[in-house]
Amino acid sequence: MKFIFQMLLSQLHLLILWCFVIAIIFQHVCAVSLPNNETVPAVIVFGDSIVDPGNNNNISTVIKCNFLPYGRDFAGGNRPTGRFSNGLVPSDIIAAKFGVKKLLPAYLDPNLQLQDLLTGVSFASGGAGYDPLTSKLAELYGVGARRIGVMGLPVIGCVPSQRTASGGIHRTCSDSENHAAIIFNIKLFSLIHALKLKFPEAKLVYLDIYTPLLNMIQNPSKYGNGTQ
Repeated sequence: MKFIFQMLLSQLHLLILWCFVIAIIFQHVCAVSLPNNETVPAVIVFGDSIVDPGNNNNISTVIKCNFLPYGRDFAGGNRPTGRFSNGLVPSDIIAAKFGVKKLLPAYLDPNLQLQDLLTGVSFASGGAGYDPLTSKLAELYGVGARRIGVMGLPVIGCVPSQRTASGGIHRTCSDSENHAAIIFNIKLFSLIHALKLKFPEAKLVYLDIYTPLLNMIQNPSKYGNGTQ
């Protein structure tokens, strides 16, 4: 267990593919046209492949997904945009739910406009490594972020690679890695609580993705799927 937990900290590009920071900043945006929902003027996203809307398209890396079948359900179908998804990524959905914009663009998109920067972009990049969370959140706070959501680890023992490597002939989830994710999330939750005390003016929230994803895996029929 100690070895697995150390792997979580040292090889985050493999096991923390889903942890990202959503920083909603720019409490006062001057001389610009804000979205209809002025409560949230901008959404800024940091992370890796789970929220990368195409930054890796413009980076020298083999970790790309700007080809089919990626994007097969995006905007009518068969439009690979560089998102590591068949369609949208979570950052798109969050920005749309807040009424900021329908899609959150990639910061490295060569067609990015000034207005896009003012209302939010994603700096996420597939394969991104781990940075000390406390110092990065402090930096975000220092530049004006006051509403920050930090997503914990999902059920990492249930991702296809781990089910193939450790799940046996039936490719079941790896209990040891899922338990390591639980331990990590407990520590992350405690860190967020400590940061709330350190930055009382900020709204910091821990976003639990482990529980709903596990429920989807264990009860697929509830979500329109027939098997695990």
